Amino acid sequence: MPDSAQSLQPDSLRFGPPGAFRPSEHPAEAETSLNPWRIAAVTGLSVGGGLAVLETQRRRWWAERSPEFRILNDWDYVRWSDKLGHIYSSAFFTRFYRSSFRWAGLNERDAALWGAGAAWTQMLYYEVLDGFGPQWGFSPGDLAFNTIGVGFTTAKVFVPALEPFTFKASYWPSGWEGKNFTDDYAGQTIWLTANLHGLAPESAKPLFPEWLNLAVGYGARDLGAYDFLTTSYVYLALDIEPTIVPIEGKVWDTVAGWLRYIHFPAPGIRLTPRPALVLVAY
Repeated sequence: MPDSAQSLQPDSLRFGPPGAFRPSEHPAEAETSLNPWRIAAVTGLSVGGGLAVLETQRRRWWAERSPEFRILNDWDYVRWSDKLGHIYSSAFFTRFYRSSFRWAGLNERDAALWGAGAAWTQMLYYEVLDGFGPQWGFSPGDLAFNTIGVGFTTAKVFVPALEPFTFKASYWPSGWEGKNFTDDYAGQTIWLTANLHGLAPESAKPLFPEWLNLAVGYGARDLGAYDFLTTSYVYLALDIEPTIVPIEGKVWDTVAGWLRYIHFPAPGIRLTPRPALVLVAY
């Protein structure tokens, strides 16, 4: 049977410390035995949790449904930050489902594929509900960026060269009335981080600490008329790889695996709109 803490960790670096959970170089060889009780638990919690989230969102966003389904192209909505949020959200759900299926006993390849299917289907359902929303519509752009998030995260299991790259997010309330971290786009920043040690050739690896990442972040700020965001903020900042922190234990391994997807405040450079050094980029 798979080790529970190991399997619940979403993924970790192949160049990590000894003993860290590393996805198999040959996923088809990572065979495990299915546990029917865990399969039932994953199914029940996924369905129950999904219904709870959907009901919450229905009451908040979809209470006044339109009788007609419509398509809405909203590529530049909130200055593209929503589209990057879709990449991050779909990537998060893909990791969640994949690690859940691994915990339930699927081998790595099957868990990755089933996790991708579950995450993509869930995000598609949200988009269909938007198609009946009073102020929204089915967004081909949202669906495309959901697919990017699911595809990239799944590909990391099969393509070792992608493992050093991770999508992360940071958030600080912007004061946008009636918003929270799920739709307060003015307070969100989405990051793509790269582990320098993992990217470096073998001869140069000693030059880069294993815990050091470099991250590029994007956020939209400055609320204008009609709830539009008017300014793009692009950052280049340092980042930390928590799975390398020298703390032992299965609980920490699992927690660190999920902390990988949060960009903690760190020194950096703001590239736009006005280049500047920033002590705390979030």
